[in-house]
Amino acid sequence: MEEPMADSMPRDATGISTAAAHRDEKNHCEKWCTASFGPLSLGCIALASKGKGPCYECGPAARQPLFKLLCNKNCVPIGNQHCGGCGITCGNGKTCLGGRCVCPAGSTTCSGTCTNLRSDKENCGACGTACGRGKICFGGKCICPPGQIDCSGSCKILWNDENNCGACGASCGSRKACHGGRCVCPGGSTNCYGTCKNLRKDSENCGGCGKACSNGNICDDSRCVCPVGSVNCSGACKNLKSDNLNCGACGKACDNGQTCVDGVCACPSGSTSCSGACKNLQTDIANCGTCGKACAPGQTCQNGQCECPPGSTLCSGTCKNLLNDNNNCGTCGVVCGAGRTCQNGKCECPPGTTLCSGACRNLQIDNSHCGACGITCPSPKICQGGQCVCPQGTTFCYGTCTNTQTDPFNCGSCGQSCGGGHPCQGGRSKHAQISILQRPQSVFRSGE
Repeated sequence: MEEPMADSMPRDATGISTAAAHRDEKNHCEKWCTASFGPLSLGCIALASKGKGPCYECGPAARQPLFKLLCNKNCVPIGNQHCGGCGITCGNGKTCLGGRCVCPAGSTTCSGTCTNLRSDKENCGACGTACGRGKICFGGKCICPPGQIDCSGSCKILWNDENNCGACGASCGSRKACHGGRCVCPGGSTNCYGTCKNLRKDSENCGGCGKACSNGNICDDSRCVCPVGSVNCSGACKNLKSDNLNCGACGKACDNGQTCVDGVCACPSGSTSCSGACKNLQTDIANCGTCGKACAPGQTCQNGQCECPPGSTLCSGTCKNLLNDNNNCGTCGVVCGAGRTCQNGKCECPPGTTLCSGACRNLQIDNSHCGACGITCPSPKICQGGQCVCPQGTTFCYGTCTNTQTDPFNCGSCGQSCGGGHPCQGGRSKHAQISILQRPQSVFRSGE
């Protein structure tokens, strides 16, 4: 059969024959399939030859405008997940329109997010204008939700708010509740002087406002009673198991250091009852180790044993320091006598003295021990500087001390005698010198 003449072949709106257009479309699809699918392009080409497949869904043969894109060898719908390109997603409330992510009508982009400025409480009326304290955004303004009132910038329900009961700032106070816009005491409590009290259990308002329980009583079912484990003793609640003044029974008191344990008066741990009083036998000097065993004067009780303090020894029932005790020097009973003192456990004479015949002597001035023990200064000599010397104002002459100023036998010096019974004055002999003028008148007689 002969091919139809060119002028008689079908043509499209542009004047190009449909056969030619189909050949061009097929060529374009083959190239596109090969470029897009590589080794897997045969399936794409085969489908394209039948006028369908990827080339007709998202390729060059697809109808305009495109509704799909080729992404990872698959035709995917153009939308919020692939807006204007593969993997380009529209988030934060935006939608894909004309290949671009845009906010829907009636919303505004605030910090990259589509926001309705008429209802968004974080962006109310303008981006960044937030509604706080329970408010909502309505018509672009921050307002309190229905049923709430703005009180100092916070939304409050005046029907049940204890701090804004019936009106802003109207506080119900301690323990009261707001009910129906009025301050009332909760069920089971009574208004006592402006405060809600439970008259069944409140010890200050037991059975009635102002009726207080005292002396340890508690309020139980509107009555003042002693708590469990205690007993009423003379109007006061007492625990008979531990009360020292009411131990085991009302009025039974524990004394002398005893305490009440399980209703019995007993000495505390570490002490023992001695003659009715609690004593620590480990430290008590009157009851050391056992009741009635007293420690001697100066002793202390250590771990139940009477002991002298460190550095002392018990001598005849008394603690003594053997290093300096004159009556117990070095050993109990050794007495330091005759002026001696105990030094480092030995009887010693004081500095400047020497022991002579059992007594401490000063050899510098002792007439019986002058310079050495046993050397006696004969009278009237005295001991000075450890030597026997005559007293001041006298001179030793022929074995005796004499005053050469007045001694007629040693006048001025030893052996110088005045003679004739003349006296010695100032160390010189005074002879009798009687002047003529001094003679008696009877000596001169007329005629003589």
